[in-house]
Amino acid sequence: MFFITGLAKLSGDEQMIEVFAAIGIGQWLRYVTGLIEFASAIFLLIPALSGVGALLLVPTMLGAILTYLLIIDGSLALPIGLLIVVSVVAWGRKETFLRLISHSRSKESKSNWTVMIQPKRISTSDLVRCFYEEIWNRGNQAKIPELLHESLIFRGSLGATKLGRDAFAQYVEFVKDALSEYRCEIQEMVCEGSKAFAKVLFSGVHQKEFLGYPATFRRVEWIGAALFTVDGNKFSDVWVLGDLDALREQLSGGNK
Repeated sequence: MFFITGLAKLSGDEQMIEVFAAIGIGQWLRYVTGLIEFASAIFLLIPALSGVGALLLVPTMLGAILTYLLIIDGSLALPIGLLIVVSVVAWGRKETFLRLISHSRSKESKSNWTVMIQPKRISTSDLVRCFYEEIWNRGNQAKIPELLHESLIFRGSLGATKLGRDAFAQYVEFVKDALSEYRCEIQEMVCEGSKAFAKVLFSGVHQKEFLGYPATFRRVEWIGAALFTVDGNKFSDVWVLGDLDALREQLSGGNK
């Protein structure tokens, strides 16, 4: 029945046009009411959506009753009877309706949570700067698990290759212990996708034995070329080639 009346309203049936003209709000109400009735009739045929369809028809039937009472002289038996029927269906299907709402909210919540926990994409250049500034210049080893993969392959400017975060952390401690005021200064950097290449100036005060040379207590510096590979906001591979000849010349010169 709702399918037929809804279709009549939407198709512009003359009787329906006259009824809504008498209401005096405008023909847009006819289209809205017809769409609700048409859609609800379809929902009533689908068990999972029947509660929704019946619930939509409750205010529609209340509106019909008011229309009959205040505007149109007609029998109230049909709209009251239909109101009782859709109310019973809506109440009987309330659990299905509530589960539908709960499921919808759950999906929305999961979607929002996924957006919230999804890591923000950090530029490769910012990762490289953070690597040198935080870990090397400030000695903040808490940044190591944040910036480096557990299976990191690191080849330092001194020629040593270290596998994993722990071995890398030990290498950092070794260099900073031998060279006080140790700093890494990026002079040039080029980034392309997950790769970055940087020209870096390494420097520090030679305060302990280093590369076989006793402490000179002089500042030494050497240039290095570093190639970084990024995987998911972390470095998986860092390869550095340092000018060790220039470094050794400074270390040995201080002991002449």
